[in-house]
Amino acid sequence: MKQVVYFQYQKAKALYTKFERWLMPLTLLVGFVIDYLTFVSINVNTALWLLGAYLALLGFFIAFINLYDAGVLGSRLKWLRLYSPLALQFFFGGVLGNSFIFYWFSSSLYVSWPFIFLFVVLMVFNDVFRHEFLKLKYQIPFYCFLSFSVFSVVLPFALKSLNPYFFVLAGILALLYSLLFYWAIAVFTKPNKTTTFFAGIVSFVVFFTMNGLYFFNLVPPVPLVVRESLPAYGLERKNGTYVLKVEEQSLWQKLGWQKTMYVKTGERVYVFSAIYSPSNLNTKILHEWEYKDPKTKAWVAKDKLEFNLVGGRVEGFRGYSWKTNLNEGDWRVYIKTLRGQTVGRVDFTVKKSDKTPDLIELVK
Repeated sequence: MKQVVYFQYQKAKALYTKFERWLMPLTLLVGFVIDYLTFVSINVNTALWLLGAYLALLGFFIAFINLYDAGVLGSRLKWLRLYSPLALQFFFGGVLGNSFIFYWFSSSLYVSWPFIFLFVVLMVFNDVFRHEFLKLKYQIPFYCFLSFSVFSVVLPFALKSLNPYFFVLAGILALLYSLLFYWAIAVFTKPNKTTTFFAGIVSFVVFFTMNGLYFFNLVPPVPLVVRESLPAYGLERKNGTYVLKVEEQSLWQKLGWQKTMYVKTGERVYVFSAIYSPSNLNTKILHEWEYKDPKTKAWVAKDKLEFNLVGGRVEGFRGYSWKTNLNEGDWRVYIKTLRGQTVGRVDFTVKKSDKTPDLIELVK
């Protein structure tokens, strides 16, 4: 019987080794996609609980792989060890995917692209150097980064505040958690000094890099999420809804391509935004209007409107601003927090016209 089990294991191991090159990135992708579908289809609070569960399971498999390879757990769990790298990839993809989605939807790509780029680099590194990722000295900095990403999303929900020092607190908690996690594994696996030094130094680099990105406003103000933002020719409140008058959009415009507004002299142009924030998290939002000077090509601040943001509405708290007598040319309206972090941006071009284009009504 033992021989049969042994040969079955050897056969499964050979098959796994043969297709490992494809299974590892595929499992990462599956974890990422499943988490994306989870985020867009269920309650945000439920998504956060799942995110925490993914982080815990990722930690479990990191600990299991290192303890098993050190001979601490014996050989009875060899089947679990064989497929543990796939589980590691799945939960890594899940945590990274959910964090990525929160940060992707929480800000304008124009501003937060360095952070998004960092997520992509981590995914590529994890695929190309997947065997290195099974080493503890690389796993701990990765785990620190992911813990930081999770805590920085969860704390504003839990504490119902966008206080910037909560981001620092999230980083401190992530750093302590990942280093204590490393210490708990190191007690049994006895890693060498090089591994300990590398894991510690890179984890501190992660901490300071994340804080640097945040205080230079290159990290979006999670958990605020722009549900929708667009310019409009008219706006009216009716029975608790907003009725927007807009030109029917082309496919390119729906994908975010810059819009052209054909306006008469003295006519208003509105910018509407809907921003999601957690229940009981009330803050202030700014609409900053800027015009591109055609001579200097510099962006000139033209107006700033502040309004309260009330959290809890799934479709997002709705607000708007408007201006009249806009000059012809390029305009943009930044949607910002009082700290200056960009939540979103609306770009459009104004052209003078004696005729108003055909409009449709959108109810928001």
